[in-house]
Amino acid sequence: MVDIVGVTASEIKNQALFLLGFVDEIDFTVLTNPTVKKVNRIYDTVVTNALTSHRWRFAITRAKLGDTASVVFTGAVTDIITSTINFNNGHTATVTTTGTLPAGLSLATTYYIVQSSGLTCKLSLTLGGTPVNITDTGTGTHTIVYALRKDADNTYKFKYNYTLPTDMLSYNASYTDENYNCVIREFETNQTYLNCDEIKVYVMYTALVAETAFPQYFINYLQYKLALDLCFNLTGDTDLMKVLYEQASQAKIIAKNTDSRQNPARTIISSPFTQVRY
Repeated sequence: MVDIVGVTASEIKNQALFLLGFVDEIDFTVLTNPTVKKVNRIYDTVVTNALTSHRWRFAITRAKLGDTASVVFTGAVTDIITSTINFNNGHTATVTTTGTLPAGLSLATTYYIVQSSGLTCKLSLTLGGTPVNITDTGTGTHTIVYALRKDADNTYKFKYNYTLPTDMLSYNASYTDENYNCVIREFETNQTYLNCDEIKVYVMYTALVAETAFPQYFINYLQYKLALDLCFNLTGDTDLMKVLYEQASQAKIIAKNTDSRQNPARTIISSPFTQVRY
């Protein structure tokens, strides 16, 4: 079991300052305090760096990205359609409805996604072409089914575009099954999207975890890491920096060893002789 202690950001900051020789606690709601400004300026970056410096088990999160082959959309007189996912320009798509399609759209017709922006886009009859003139919202429930995206040279690439979780700090792996056994090996990704040919995607990633969910062993490391990064700016003491560097390094080793013992190994179903620890 992970020992969660429910610490706050202010407590971690004050623990780091104590390591730098600050005797009294600082009120981090007083934003005019010069020390508060200096600590707050780097705190979020230090936490992010610490969380992504190792695959901490307490920060690993799993999520289903959803079946995005088809989604409901609405039409408008501005030619814009609005959906619940992001599309990439160049995706090909068809539209269906339980009633009447928005005027300007037709069944059994291949369209191309153009002028996409967030959850909105327009449709064109040609790759990168002029948007179709949509003049009303139609009736019933409309669905857009999108297929292959085309590159500039008109060759096929990945079929589907998924939006990654907003709390993701670093991508670890993606799978085709909810048991997280079948790894997706052909894909492209960044901090926002994941593109692949799989209609179902389950992703494993390092999440931005709140301080209240930090286990004690990670807090021990983080306070030394924060103190080290603040040391020269707040004290100018290079000898103390050397000491803190050694302490932070040792605290990280201890934290990693403790973290590795928190959860049992998961067995790959395809082979009784193979075990993988995530």
